[in-house]
Amino acid sequence: MSPQRKADRLSIMKGNGCAIPLLPIPSPLESPS
Repeated sequence: MSPQRKADRLSIMKGNGCAIPLLPIPSPLESPS
């Protein structure tokens, strides 16, 4: 499996098809509203 395919799988698993899988999902602590 190529790194790109692996990244696509990770993003799909996280439920973010277009999101960058290498970045963590923004948490309330990181992005205060």
